[in-house]
Amino acid sequence: DAPTEAPTPAPTEAPDGIIGQLGENTVYGIVGVCLLIIAVLALRRRKKKAAAKKPAEPKPQPNLENNATVAKPAAPVQPAAPAQPTPGTVYAPEVKVTRVTLECISGTLQGARYPLSGRVCIGRDPRACGIIYPASEPGISARHCSVAPAPEGDALILTDEGSSNGTFVGGNRLTVGKSVRLRSGATFYLASAKNVFRVVIE
Repeated sequence: DAPTEAPTPAPTEAPDGIIGQLGENTVYGIVGVCLLIIAVLALRRRKKKAAAKKPAEPKPQPNLENNATVAKPAAPVQPAAPAQPTPGTVYAPEVKVTRVTLECISGTLQGARYPLSGRVCIGRDPRACGIIYPASEPGISARHCSVAPAPEGDALILTDEGSSNGTFVGGNRLTVGKSVRLRSGATFYLASAKNVFRVVIE
């Protein structure tokens, strides 16, 4: 008799896809890890939401009775010290500016006012005088008298310049060449009481 051949076993079909390649246990392990990660992330997100909704706890207030802060009184303001003059600085005294005016109150020049800033001669000579009478004026000399403000500005200095008919103060004739000081309001006249001048100091 012919020998009997052993039956050839049927080939086993390999499983398809990932399950077939890695095995069911491996797949289940990966799925479990993924689920665990998802659960952890969900838990953290829930804790964050709960913390956001939770009202903030009030901070404890300090005990004002035991730890009260006492305000210190403000230091008094000291007045500023007056400025000291710089060495070498010269301060000029305040000078009061006055104006001396001669006013004619009677005679040919009545109503005229003459502000004086220096020596002025009164007479008929227009070349030598600043206060001029007409050439035909009786009793007035060519250079009758002179007037000038005092250096202090508080008086008028009157001098007779050798007039023929004289210069009078208070009815008294002045000595030729001798000066007198007249205060504001004082009067004098030339030759006669017709030509009267008054001193005005402002």
